[in-house]
Amino acid sequence: MRWIQINTSLLRLVSPGARYLIGVSGGRDSVALLHWLVECGYSKLIVCHLNHRLRGRASGADAIFVQKLAAKYDVALALGAIDVRALAVRTKQMILSKLSSLIFSAAPARADLAPCAQFPSVRSTM
Repeated sequence: MRWIQINTSLLRLVSPGARYLIGVSGGRDSVALLHWLVECGYSKLIVCHLNHRLRGRASGADAIFVQKLAAKYDVALALGAIDVRALAVRTKQMILSKLSSLIFSAAPARADLAPCAQFPSVRSTM
């Protein structure tokens, strides 16, 4: 196992007595970070996990794993879930709708600015 050398002056900025929100996905990096913080005496942690519902049962399993991990370390837990694919579809539709209305409403302004495009030194005051 390789040990990570930590700059101790950096650690002084992060007091073990303060409360911190730690994003834990269930992957190795975030689990290692949580373990390390607990081992270093950080006890006022809030473990935060968002289930993006992108990987079916595996996403749900990650959420359960993180929940058990927070219980094991006796730290607070904030869980959330969102259907990211459905949100992306809705958001894309909203963006396209707003973009088309913006383009339509900007058409008269573009016509006013067309003569200015021929002369770079002339600027519109609109």
